[in-house]
Amino acid sequence: MMKPAATRLLLIALLATPGVARGDSFALILGGIPGTPEHEARFNHWTDQTREILTTEFGFPEGDVAVLREPNADEVRSAFASFAGRADADDVFYLFLIGHGSYDGKDYKFNIARTDLTGAEYSDLISSVGAGRSVVINATTSSGASIEALRAPNRIIVTATRTGTERSDTIFFDQFLEALTDSASDADLNDRLSVWEAFRYAALGVARHYEELNLLATEHPQISDNGGEQSDAETEEIPTLAQLTHFNTATASEVSDPGLRALLDDRGQLEAGIVALRAKRDSLSQDEYDRQLEDLLVELALKNQEIRAREGEQ
Repeated sequence: MMKPAATRLLLIALLATPGVARGDSFALILGGIPGTPEHEARFNHWTDQTREILTTEFGFPEGDVAVLREPNADEVRSAFASFAGRADADDVFYLFLIGHGSYDGKDYKFNIARTDLTGAEYSDLISSVGAGRSVVINATTSSGASIEALRAPNRIIVTATRTGTERSDTIFFDQFLEALTDSASDADLNDRLSVWEAFRYAALGVARHYEELNLLATEHPQISDNGGEQSDAETEEIPTLAQLTHFNTATASEVSDPGLRALLDDRGQLEAGIVALRAKRDSLSQDEYDRQLEDLLVELALKNQEIRAREGEQ
């Protein structure tokens, strides 16, 4: 039986194979109330850069990326509603929260015009979109407090802070934008940037920033994967969904060769199977979980070999 450590290493090796993501990607970028001219300039820069990178570097269609600056609650709800019916089970929906967050000891809130919405309300709105996977990049102060309300199966939550009490201005999103544009963030060198790779690059950059300035870190980026508990960039447990979800948006349907397209679809099903198995891990014994995961990994390895051979014929 494969040991857990060996399983993790094999999964890393398999995921290093270049490939094509399934489905379409949609993004909603929310810029909150800045409060000061300095924050306004910073939040606008982050918002503009995010949209530009998604559309130019990762191929998001411009019509599938919505931006709201200083919206009120009704405008936020309308923006989510505009995606409902367009996204389906093969698609990925990204939500970027850029601005200030607050935590009163009970609820996390993203600061927008007039009445703020809570983390629980955003969770419901994300579910209403209908995408098979969702990714939340919460770059706000106190963002760690949003994890409990937002985490869910088939959802990845990335936050700038560990808790709601980390209220100082964050630099996490500067590092995250760098991750989206620096080829060094592609750790497995497969020309696809996963959410996990971007998060880890940014989180390590945050830690390095405070160490180089000899300052006590006031933010500790976190990730929650597929409804699981939050962890940091040094976790030994590979966040499977985040590792299998990529910003690159090329789809199997864009491949002209029907044979290759079928192989890519098959690989997508195997990747989805790994995610589904990870979600029910607690209901299986360790031996049964390892056995099923090993079987899926072997199938995935063989499928990747077929894909490489087919691509070599092009």
